[in-house]
Amino acid sequence: MRNIVKGEVPQELIDEKSQIQFAKVLSQKKIQPQDCNIYRTVKDKLTELYKTKCCYCETKISGTEIEHFRPKNDYYWLVYSWDNLLPICSHCNKIKGKKFQTNKPKINSHNIVNVIQAQNLKQEYDIIEEPLLINPETDVITDETFVFEENGLMKSKAERFDFTIAQLKLNRPELLKHRKKLFDDLREKEDGLIWEEEDFVITKCKDIMKQLVKEAYNETNDYISLRKFLISFYRNCLQEQG
Repeated sequence: MRNIVKGEVPQELIDEKSQIQFAKVLSQKKIQPQDCNIYRTVKDKLTELYKTKCCYCETKISGTEIEHFRPKNDYYWLVYSWDNLLPICSHCNKIKGKKFQTNKPKINSHNIVNVIQAQNLKQEYDIIEEPLLINPETDVITDETFVFEENGLMKSKAERFDFTIAQLKLNRPELLKHRKKLFDDLREKEDGLIWEEEDFVITKCKDIMKQLVKEAYNETNDYISLRKFLISFYRNCLQEQG
């Protein structure tokens, strides 16, 4: 999970066509399949912002799906709310489903009359409801938020992040496999230096670190959270080796 700055609300969510469609949603108090046709262009924007990755597991995806942070069936008035829409992979989307647990009572009514008023409500709603699930766009994520083990296991000392990992099964087998491979690749590079001369080893270790940094700050790569963790992981390994 990485923090993303979305920017302004896309015009497609607030133009005249959206206003008409949104008025129907408000009158029906539910979402119809045709109400989501507008997402075709918005999906492209989300895909670009997230560099073709799932907002939760950070896996590269070919078919981006639209995730409603607050479920659209319960919060129908947020159907076109830009800060409620996230790009997600099919696996995370299926697992999350309609789940949305909160510490405080959920909002079940509103006084919204047009699609403009439905924008930028997340911060206000979060204060009222205190959701347990992390929103990768607005919840503060640092390079220290997640800890990874060499078997690919992802953990966090922060309760809500740990809840999100469990809720979305972010330690499912295929993710463990992909994350473990990044550790294995690093270990393989290290092992190749065992019998080399000291000066050569020092140079190669610097090269490995430079490559780790380059890959971690290339936002088009998958698993950026892990890649940034690998920088400190490798630095600690070098210190232990003297």
